Amino acid sequence: MNKKIDSEEIVPVIRVPNFTKYYVTNIKGGLTTQDFRYELMNEKIYDEEEDEWTYIADAMIILSPTAAKRLFDTLESNIELYEREHGESRTSRVVDLNIKELPINYQIGRKDQD
Repeated sequence: MNKKIDSEEIVPVIRVPNFTKYYVTNIKGGLTTQDFRYELMNEKIYDEEEDEWTYIADAMIILSPTAAKRLFDTLESNIELYEREHGESRTSRVVDLNIKELPINYQIGRKDQD
Protein backbone atom coordinates (compact mmCIF):
# COMPACT_ATOMS: atom_id res chain seq x y z
CA MET A 1 0.00 0.00 0.00
CA ASN A 2 1.40 3.42 -0.98
CA LYS A 3 1.49 6.26 1.56
CA LYS A 4 -0.22 9.56 0.90
CA ILE A 5 1.08 13.03 1.76
CA ASP A 6 -1.11 16.07 1.13
CA SER A 7 -3.46 13.93 -0.97
CA GLU A 8 -0.65 12.98 -3.41
CA GLU A 9 0.28 9.34 -3.69
CA ILE A 10 3.93 8.43 -3.14
CA VAL A 11 4.96 6.10 -5.96
CA PRO A 12 8.21 4.13 -5.76
CA VAL A 13 10.67 4.88 -8.57
CA ILE A 14 13.62 2.72 -9.62
CA ARG A 15 16.41 4.35 -11.66
CA VAL A 16 17.83 2.17 -14.42
CA PRO A 17 21.63 1.71 -14.65
CA ASN A 18 21.92 4.16 -17.57
CA PHE A 19 19.84 6.86 -15.80
CA THR A 20 21.15 10.32 -16.73
CA LYS A 21 20.72 13.79 -15.23
CA TYR A 22 20.98 16.99 -17.27
CA TYR A 23 21.43 20.52 -15.97
CA VAL A 24 19.30 22.68 -18.26
CA THR A 25 19.57 26.45 -18.68
CA ASN A 26 17.56 26.73 -21.89
CA ILE A 27 14.81 24.77 -23.59
CA LYS A 28 13.27 24.86 -27.07
CA GLY A 29 10.50 22.85 -28.60
CA GLY A 30 6.78 22.40 -28.61
CA LEU A 31 3.81 20.44 -29.83
CA THR A 32 3.94 17.99 -32.72
CA THR A 33 0.90 16.20 -34.14
CA GLN A 34 1.30 13.47 -31.50
CA ASP A 35 3.35 14.69 -28.56
CA PHE A 36 5.51 17.44 -27.05
CA ARG A 37 9.23 17.51 -27.91
CA TYR A 38 11.82 19.71 -26.22
CA GLU A 39 15.56 20.12 -26.77
CA LEU A 40 17.42 20.48 -23.45
CA MET A 41 20.38 22.85 -23.53
CA ASN A 42 23.00 24.07 -21.11
CA GLU A 43 26.06 25.27 -23.00
CA LYS A 44 26.35 27.82 -25.77
CA ILE A 45 29.30 28.88 -27.90
CA TYR A 46 29.93 32.13 -29.73
CA ASP A 47 30.60 31.95 -33.46
CA GLU A 48 32.77 34.98 -34.25
CA GLU A 49 32.40 34.57 -38.03
CA GLU A 50 28.59 34.54 -37.86
CA ASP A 51 28.51 36.95 -34.88
CA GLU A 52 25.97 34.79 -33.08
CA TRP A 53 25.55 32.38 -30.18
CA THR A 54 24.97 28.68 -30.84
CA TYR A 55 23.32 26.56 -28.17
CA ILE A 56 24.42 22.97 -27.55
CA ALA A 57 21.51 20.52 -27.09
CA ASP A 58 22.36 17.70 -24.68
CA ALA A 59 19.12 15.75 -25.03
CA MET A 60 15.51 15.78 -26.16
CA ILE A 61 12.53 14.85 -24.06
CA ILE A 62 9.36 13.57 -25.72
CA LEU A 63 6.20 13.80 -23.64
CA SER A 64 2.74 12.42 -24.18
CA PRO A 65 -0.01 15.03 -23.73
CA THR A 66 -0.79 13.53 -20.29
CA ALA A 67 2.86 13.64 -19.21
CA ALA A 68 3.18 17.22 -20.52
CA LYS A 69 0.17 18.26 -18.43
CA ARG A 70 1.60 16.55 -15.34
CA LEU A 71 4.94 18.30 -15.89
CA PHE A 72 3.16 21.64 -16.35
CA ASP A 73 1.17 21.20 -13.13
CA THR A 74 4.28 20.13 -11.18
CA LEU A 75 6.40 23.00 -12.52
CA GLU A 76 3.66 25.56 -11.90
CA SER A 77 3.31 24.61 -8.23
CA ASN A 78 7.07 24.26 -7.67
CA ILE A 79 7.83 27.61 -9.33
CA GLU A 80 5.20 29.25 -7.15
CA LEU A 81 6.86 27.80 -4.02
CA TYR A 82 10.34 28.81 -5.22
CA GLU A 83 9.31 32.38 -6.05
CA ARG A 84 7.53 32.77 -2.73
CA GLU A 85 10.86 32.12 -1.00
CA HIS A 86 13.38 33.59 -3.48
CA GLY A 87 11.46 36.23 -5.41
CA GLU A 88 10.24 36.22 -8.98
CA SER A 89 12.32 34.31 -11.52
CA ARG A 90 13.05 36.43 -14.56
CA THR A 91 13.48 35.07 -18.04
CA SER A 92 14.97 36.80 -21.01
CA ARG A 93 13.07 37.16 -24.24
CA VAL A 94 12.23 33.98 -26.11
CA VAL A 95 14.65 33.39 -28.97
CA ASP A 96 13.87 31.27 -32.01
CA LEU A 97 16.71 28.77 -32.07
CA ASN A 98 17.92 27.19 -35.30
CA ILE A 99 18.60 23.61 -34.19
CA LYS A 100 21.27 21.72 -36.15
CA GLU A 101 22.30 18.07 -35.97
CA LEU A 102 26.01 17.58 -35.24
CA PRO A 103 28.06 14.47 -36.06
CA ILE A 104 28.46 12.05 -33.15
CA ASN A 105 32.23 12.74 -32.94
CA TYR A 106 31.81 16.56 -32.90
CA GLN A 107 34.12 18.36 -30.49
CA ILE A 108 33.46 21.93 -29.41
CA GLY A 109 36.23 24.30 -30.45
CA ARG A 110 37.79 22.22 -33.25
CA LYS A 111 38.12 24.29 -36.43
CA ASP A 112 38.53 21.37 -38.89
CA GLN A 113 34.91 20.08 -38.63
CA ASP A 114 31.86 20.92 -40.72
